[in-house]
Amino acid sequence: MIETPLGVVPASEAFATQSSYDDAVTQLRDAANAYLHSDVLLMDDASYDALARRVMVTEVLNPSWATAAVSTQVSAGVGRGGDVAHTAAMLSLDNVFSTEELEAFLDRVEKLTGPVSAWRVEPKLDGLAISARYEDGQLVALVTRGDGKTGEDVLHAAPLIKGLPSQLSKKVTLEIRGEVMMTDEDFAKANEIRVAHGEAPLANPRNGAAGTLRAQNRSYSLPLSFFAYTLLEDGREVRDQHDAMSFVSSLGVSTSSVATLVSTKQAVIDAVQGLLEKRATLAVAIDGAVIKVDDVATRQKAGSTSRAPRWAIAYKYPADTRATELLGIEVAVGRTGNLSFTAVLAPVEVGGVTVEAASVHNPSVIATKGLRVADPASPNKKFQKVFVRRAGEVIPEITGPVDPDDVEGTMLFSAPTTCPRCQGPLDMSGLIWRCTRGRECALEASLTYAVSRGALDIDSLGPQVIAQLVANQTCTKVSDLFELKKSDLVGLERVGEKLADKILANIEAAKALPMSRVFCSLGVIMTGRSMSARLANAFGTMPRLRSASIEELQKVDGVGPERARAIVDDLASLQEELDYLAAHNIGQVEPLSAPTTGVLSGQVWVVTGTMIGGLAGQSRDKVHATLEALGAQISTSVSKSTSVLLVGSNAGSKAEKAQKLGVKVLSEEEFVKTYLNA
Repeated sequence: MIETPLGVVPASEAFATQSSYDDAVTQLRDAANAYLHSDVLLMDDASYDALARRVMVTEVLNPSWATAAVSTQVSAGVGRGGDVAHTAAMLSLDNVFSTEELEAFLDRVEKLTGPVSAWRVEPKLDGLAISARYEDGQLVALVTRGDGKTGEDVLHAAPLIKGLPSQLSKKVTLEIRGEVMMTDEDFAKANEIRVAHGEAPLANPRNGAAGTLRAQNRSYSLPLSFFAYTLLEDGREVRDQHDAMSFVSSLGVSTSSVATLVSTKQAVIDAVQGLLEKRATLAVAIDGAVIKVDDVATRQKAGSTSRAPRWAIAYKYPADTRATELLGIEVAVGRTGNLSFTAVLAPVEVGGVTVEAASVHNPSVIATKGLRVADPASPNKKFQKVFVRRAGEVIPEITGPVDPDDVEGTMLFSAPTTCPRCQGPLDMSGLIWRCTRGRECALEASLTYAVSRGALDIDSLGPQVIAQLVANQTCTKVSDLFELKKSDLVGLERVGEKLADKILANIEAAKALPMSRVFCSLGVIMTGRSMSARLANAFGTMPRLRSASIEELQKVDGVGPERARAIVDDLASLQEELDYLAAHNIGQVEPLSAPTTGVLSGQVWVVTGTMIGGLAGQSRDKVHATLEALGAQISTSVSKSTSVLLVGSNAGSKAEKAQKLGVKVLSEEEFVKTYLNA
């Protein structure tokens, strides 16, 4: 193992030849230059870090191959200088990638300084380091980090930057350093603006911020945000970090709201892990955590190298943007006739999760993002390389091609002109394309869903029988199931009199099911078993639900504006089915729930994440059914009334909200041990 400025790396990772080392340095320089000075991304963070580590271990083993310029640019990730000298060097941070490396750093600091009384853990924001200078409270200079000694003056961009006022609340002279970036909200708005001006969306927030900061001749403006992390007074840090950030905040400048102050090494490790768990909920891009000695006197005792302080380190998280190959775009038709477009990807780990597919929504999005598929007719056929980002909690998103100009061996995606399932006409007037036959197109899928256990529970009516009923046009909609006669069934392949009698008996029993189950069988857009139950309990009768307004629907737990609108529209399209059910008094009333006596009676439970432990492989509906059988009431959102949040992997923002509200959080393993294996 070899210790480098980027961590401890196996000696086997060194390049074998100087030419391969030189090629890697060139790649890193090009990528760093694009990363810092444009809105083009040539390499994802994980690839950059891995290649940089190899370069650094090579330089340790072969110092004659390296130059100071190479080491500085690769390890520090800094760019070219500018015309404005910094009052004090803007240093970089060394990186660690594991708990073991972090513990070694903490020990190393205390060997230099003695026991550290307080550590501050802050998010490592993925933006551009910048220095803002104020005189008598007025912003007079805004300078990029550049090469750490000099930077570029970008004061022209100051009006675009939220969190960095032109006038402070006090007439003080000082320098505030921090990160300029695009928050998730900024990024979404920026791409709306760019697309409206006929330009491709930005590859990611980091590069969008870099390009926007330096742009002076654009016909439009894009939003930026600032978060402070350093305060200099008379060119020096004279306050403890916590006090400094409190003072900066009092001046009207934005600081991180999730920084924590801890006193032990284990608390540092816990805070770093806790920040990783919050990562998806912060609404800003972070690529790690920064661990700093809080006390300024202790920092001065630890000192700095020419490149980085010895009292601070960056703990790098798994990259949330990675490059991979776009293997193709698949089009499927859902049970309501809506078309879905899914990008098939070469497997890649993004944010610690393996991603193999991502929704690309519709042909407009595909075209706008510049996505292309392999050209089978080309002698140089190849797959386009794209960047994949985990948006929001866990949703994979393709942000765009790695190199938009590299089109050799690829072709534009050819969207279907007819329905992929029935070859009928498509309604392409909206953002969501739809087969004009709607549910009729996906009739087998619709009927299979209707007879499932959570709906009508006609388990004797299997997919093979349904396929025959659809083929001979006996069943053209869900309500036709209630009209089936013995003569419709006997004579079908694998259906004798005994099975026919069983099917008809199950259908007769289904006619007496409550409203929630019958409503579920219709497969209304954006509803399932749990949502159908909530709607039935909220409205009590089918007529009341049919006449409910968008505003009334939104009063139901888990129903927002989009879902409410979709339900209203879909109920209108199901008028014939609903009229049939009303005329035959099927599923018109939801009985009042009898008081439950289960062990979870009176408790409100919310489920989040993917079940991979004691409930591995179970659908959300099945987990809900298990909880309901124990007496729990199910909700989809965490609130003060929530009793327990049951979490699987990738719990996301619900776990964070539960923690803030003091709601009990239970892992699936704890749930199984406590309630199922008791």
